[in-house]
Formats: sequence, structure tokens, C-alpha cells
Amino acid sequence: METAVGPDNFTSKSHVVDEEGEVIVISEDRVVDDTYRVDGFEIHDFVKQKDCVTFRTNVKSEEDFERWKNAFFLKNNVCFNSFKMFSVGKMKLFRQQLMCHHGKETHAGIKKTYTGCKVFMDATIRLVHARSPEDIRSFPCFMKITGQHNHPLDTADVLNQLRVSPCTREMFENYFRQGIFYRMVQLLHLLPSTQAKSMAPGQAYRHHLLKMELDEDLYNQAKKSINPSPKSVEYMWSTWKKKEHGGLNTPSMFDAIKTYAEKIRPHYKDTQ
Repeated sequence: METAVGPDNFTSKSHVVDEEGEVIVISEDRVVDDTYRVDGFEIHDFVKQKDCVTFRTNVKSEEDFERWKNAFFLKNNVCFNSFKMFSVGKMKLFRQQLMCHHGKETHAGIKKTYTGCKVFMDATIRLVHARSPEDIRSFPCFMKITGQHNHPLDTADVLNQLRVSPCTREMFENYFRQGIFYRMVQLLHLLPSTQAKSMAPGQAYRHHLLKMELDEDLYNQAKKSINPSPKSVEYMWSTWKKKEHGGLNTPSMFDAIKTYAEKIRPHYKDTQ
């Protein structure tokens, strides 16, 4: 099953048709499918050919590209790996080529995610100068997506192979941070046990299901990008502990929690 990389629904005045009846060009303001217009970013000079989509966006930095890329992945249920980083000079600020994660050759015969998919994404951000044309200053990022996915994009198995999105990871780190704080406060006996909260991986997973209203949404439950598996939550918990604290018993963390808890203790005594 092949899934096209570009939109298929266009307004009657927004395309040019060649002799074989194929849509070739779509003006930037006439795209019905918002596949590429994500996270507040706009598109310009949109062109679609048989196995290639090109357009420009108002992405103006590497950080902007990360935002656009992650929003694009999340919206379209795809995941790409970095394939090549290019050196830049006087004309380019940034250039990176990525490929569908189902096509990473090092996974051939090892991971079930490998299908040999040959969809590539090429992003180039031009350097903007005082003499740069207005359209380059406004839309300096040139995007090119080539190929067609050789796998479905919406089956439960494929959705479960997506990478956990950065925004989802941040939500879970907030759950962990909240749980660590209250557990440390309880250990210091600065709050009654009834007011202490816990957010270990299992609790964080169940809390997330309820918060995102996924408990009865089977389709979105399958999307690992927004609903990590319990195993992924355990991994995020482990990496978060190492990144934030180097473990849970470091003196700096303990002292910080104790100092903050002592400041809020009078408040809880007054409310009892």
C-alpha cells in the first residue's frame, strides 16, 4: 500500500494540469489540505509533482525548523530520522536531510519497523541579508519532500511505532517533577500523608490517559507519539532522573526541596 506525500484535494482555480491529467502546480494560498501548514507556520510557492512536493515556509532558524518538524510529524503520523547534515556558508543558515524512519537501512533485518521506505525530506534555510528580496526575508526556508511511503500511516501497528513527541515527553516530565516534589516533602514530614501525592511511572501513565481523555479513544491510544507505552514511560522516567538529578538522593535536590517545603509549611498548618 502506497501513501502519497502531498495533498490530493485542491480548489478548481488552484492547479495546472498536464497532458496526462496530473496536478503539477498549486498556488500557495489555495491548498485545501493543511498537511504542511502547522504550528502557526505558513507555506508559500507550493508545487506538487508525481513523487515530489516543494514549498517555502516562514521557518527562519534551526529552532523554528525543530518546531515545524515536530508539529508536522505529530499531525501526519510520520517520523523521520536525520540522514545528513550539510555544511553552510554565505548563502545558507541551515540544511538537513531526513528520511522516513521505516527506511533506515541499519534496521534492515533487525527491527520490525523497517520497510525500506524511501521518503526523504530536505530542508534549507537561506541566510537573510539587507538586500534579500522580500519573499526570501518572509519565507527563507525551502522544503522538498520526495517519494511515497510504502507503508500505511494509520494502522494500529504503525501508529504504535511512532516516536514519543517532544510535547508529550515534556508533559510526562512535569508529571514526574510533581510526583518527586510531593514524595520528598512527605519524607521530610512537612506535609500530612493525605496531602502527599505520587507520580511514579505507572501513576503517570494512568494520569495521562485520563487527562488526555484517551481511556475510551482506541485510535489515539494506539498513537505512541501522544500515548507512550508503559515501557516508554519507564524509560522516560529513568532518563529524566539521570538528566535532572543524577539520581534522587543528591544533596542539592534534597536541600532545595526542604527549603521550599519549609516555606509552604505554615500555609498548610493554617488551613488545617
